[in-house]
Amino acid sequence: MHKAAFLPMVLLGSLVACGGREARPVPEASAWDHQLSCAHLLGELGVNQSRLAELGRETNRRGLDNVGMVLAAPAGLLFLDTGQAQGAEIEALNRRNARLQALLVARSCPAG
Repeated sequence: MHKAAFLPMVLLGSLVACGGREARPVPEASAWDHQLSCAHLLGELGVNQSRLAELGRETNRRGLDNVGMVLAAPAGLLFLDTGQAQGAEIEALNRRNARLQALLVARSCPAG
């Protein structure tokens, strides 16, 4: 392959990767779970619920952004977000919340 053709292909490949973002799922369990008080458990549940709402809005916005990118074709096609970052994070947060709920029950914490 010619050097002159290699650079544009590398640039094109890096642009295609710009469309989405990397998932950052939370772990289901933490090494510190046994130390969390009822207030901490309820606080983390609240933060996770806020993050779930934010991820829902991000998912909806992603769909609208992708429509705009298709309309800006052909260059816009390079920036489509076809990843599943939001879905992976939502699943992870739901698993973490189930764990937190189980800890609340196990510790006989009052409902928040």
